[in-house]
Amino acid sequence: MNQARSFFRFFIPLLLFILPAFPAKSGDFVFFAEPILGIRNGQVDEYVFLKKCAYDSDKFSELNWKINNEFYGGIRTGFEWGKFFSEFSVSGMLFSKKGLMADSDWMNAALANAEDYQYKTNYSESDNFLSSEYSAGAKIGCTFWLFENDFASLSIKPFAGFTFSAIAFDAKNGTAWYGNYIGTYQAPYNDSENSTTIDFSGMSVISYKRKSYIAWLGFDFAAKLSKKFIARAGFSFSPYLYAESIDTHHQRSLMFGDKTPGCFGAFDWRLSAEYILSGRFSVLLGAEFFFMRVLRGDSYNKSVSSSEYKLDSTSEGGASSHFLDIALSCKIKLSHNHAVSSKTVFR
Repeated sequence: MNQARSFFRFFIPLLLFILPAFPAKSGDFVFFAEPILGIRNGQVDEYVFLKKCAYDSDKFSELNWKINNEFYGGIRTGFEWGKFFSEFSVSGMLFSKKGLMADSDWMNAALANAEDYQYKTNYSESDNFLSSEYSAGAKIGCTFWLFENDFASLSIKPFAGFTFSAIAFDAKNGTAWYGNYIGTYQAPYNDSENSTTIDFSGMSVISYKRKSYIAWLGFDFAAKLSKKFIARAGFSFSPYLYAESIDTHHQRSLMFGDKTPGCFGAFDWRLSAEYILSGRFSVLLGAEFFFMRVLRGDSYNKSVSSSEYKLDSTSEGGASSHFLDIALSCKIKLSHNHAVSSKTVFR
């Protein structure tokens, strides 16, 4: 986190210092740099599903890692050449408020003859600390002009891209409620007469890490509504993604690893507004919603002291997430001019 802060403190002033040496003209080739500051809220979810289950739901466990006001910084750079463009981006967490981790189990789902007992048996809540989050991405595409005159224009930019992201949480403190066994089945977690309460104060409970590799196909619409204002809307989907997760239960000294690939597993919606200050500078305000549906895959486990994971033959892992980002950015353009065109100014 300190390295990310040092990078932005150094890079942004340097970029603003050297830019006046370059002429700001529109033309065939345009390079841009866009420092970004944003805030994110959302949730990362992990699951355990039973491979053989006699009941309607095969969900055995679910953990919800809630992100509460994560502030992040980043930069987006790229170039436009005629109709073609490319874009590269990196971002990372600056700091985040404490969130909530909720852990739920349905232990009776693994029992025979327990049709009437498919309720939540275990539940715990802990403080969720976002320890790290960073991502990097790239995309290429081209611009098609659907409409243009001296006052307004409309374009569409189809693209293909790729994103790598990594996120890590630590759950500490909190309280757990475990339903006691009554004969052959387990009682509900909130049964005051048949449950056990455990205090996790001062303890590390669970740590979770996930890396995601996401391929994207999508498009962005850009509408120039005046010489100073551009509105954009976009949508993209993932034809294929792969997520890999590691869950460490500190109190049980156990580690669980999940590999969850999927087709059409993630979707992204974007809205933004750009105000053009000059031929070189503009400011943007944007909102983005990311949704990853529940994906399933192989699950592995081992003790903390063991060196090798073993494939779990009775269950499989699951992963999903959703985020809402609000970001403010400043776009800086450098142009190499061959033939002046209003199209290049309003990308």
